[in-house]
Amino acid sequence: MKLPIESRAEKPSTGTLALRRASENGQVIVILLILLAMAGSALWYAKTSRVAKEKEAWAFANDVAHRVILHGDTRILDLTLSPQAKVAYPPSWRERMFEFIRAQGQPHSDIRLTGEVQFAYRFQDPQGHFRAELDYENGPAYLDLRISHPGVLWQIDHMNWIWQRPPEPAPTPIWAASVTPTPTPVVPSPSPSKRKKR
Repeated sequence: MKLPIESRAEKPSTGTLALRRASENGQVIVILLILLAMAGSALWYAKTSRVAKEKEAWAFANDVAHRVILHGDTRILDLTLSPQAKVAYPPSWRERMFEFIRAQGQPHSDIRLTGEVQFAYRFQDPQGHFRAELDYENGPAYLDLRISHPGVLWQIDHMNWIWQRPPEPAPTPIWAASVTPTPTPVVPSPSPSKRKKR
């Protein structure tokens, strides 16, 4: 009787195992390096995008303040107001605001812009709150702006002009008339007519 011959699988040599493990470890390291590079580039893009959006927001607010306050440009509001702001600030409201700005006269200072830009998701959905301040003869005046960047362009969501009214002229005092005796009018009395004697 013949005994079946057992097929023996060839055992890999220890050198081959070491090469295979090194190859697998090398692939893992390469994959980890690729993932780290992708994460790093994503963080770099997010940071540079955030910085760029902040600069754009400041530039947009500064441009709007100069064009509205110094140049009286009504067209900028027609182009940059959000749909909700166009309803909240109809053309009659905007024209009245420009009248109030013109009534202040020439500013005695440059525009001082203060504010901040906030992001909803670290670098997406930027919104800015700004105040442009100027000095006038009657005192300081402010243009408050709230802006956002929902799509391709920046837009104005809220605006308000705050100023000090010129002081009312002081009323001229009305002096109380003192009671003085009124002189009796001198009425000439008719002279007696002389009759001619005949």
